[in-house]
Amino acid sequence: MPLTLCPARPSDFLALSAWIPDAVACTRWAGPGMPFPFAPEALEDLLGARERPSYGLWEDGALVAFGQHWVLTPGRVHLGRILVAPEARGRGLGRVLCRRLMAEAVRATGAQVLTLRVYRDNTVAQALYASLGFQPVPAESTDEALFMETAMPATPKAVVAAWVEAFNRGDAAALTAMYHADAVNHQVAASPVEGREAIRAMFQREFAAAEMVCVVENLFEDGEWAILEWRDPLGLRGCGFFHVVEGRIAFQRGYWDKLSFLRQHGLPMPEA
Repeated sequence: MPLTLCPARPSDFLALSAWIPDAVACTRWAGPGMPFPFAPEALEDLLGARERPSYGLWEDGALVAFGQHWVLTPGRVHLGRILVAPEARGRGLGRVLCRRLMAEAVRATGAQVLTLRVYRDNTVAQALYASLGFQPVPAESTDEALFMETAMPATPKAVVAAWVEAFNRGDAAALTAMYHADAVNHQVAASPVEGREAIRAMFQREFAAAEMVCVVENLFEDGEWAILEWRDPLGLRGCGFFHVVEGRIAFQRGYWDKLSFLRQHGLPMPEA
């Protein structure tokens, strides 16, 4: 089922309180200043949710994960109180939550460095955070917990803006570097092109065949997607959809009229 990250509601905190079984689990999740037991209706205030933006990950009408972010120092935003519902663990929802919470924290604060803490004996969480680009910071770690940080990858909108600049330079190498190794580029007027090296070859062929310019009409962002509406100086118009994962393009689909493009550039028309 689709997963949705939403600002936490008062009822979310009531559901969240049932996920914390004892004082040890409470301290490890929320820190030593968090009392246990606590009244479920008091949890929102205990977590400082009015000052620390809180989010729930929802699936099919049920809250399945929770997390917060807050600014430690200008330019740096901290992720904390990350928790997956007991019945939803083992399904990769922690990764989904973290990726979406990272993006939301950067969008809300403008910070480009994200930080978090994780207990040294929580090797599963450490591995997850490392896979998301977090690295330990020894000077800020303790014997009990690691302090980790990462620079946030460029947003989908920023990636596509850079893509347009490289496209207009005719720079196939720079464009290719923006894709994941197993990326797919599907211009609907042609067959999908699979893999970074095949995408490189496609751009090299196209730049050799015609001088192309992309003029941005609109550029939107929605989660991990960027949507580009474009035109060229000859009057052709089109749009593109880019799925950007961790700062690189994983999938791209473009819509434009091939016959108009061939006519405008004086290229051979396909045989009837």
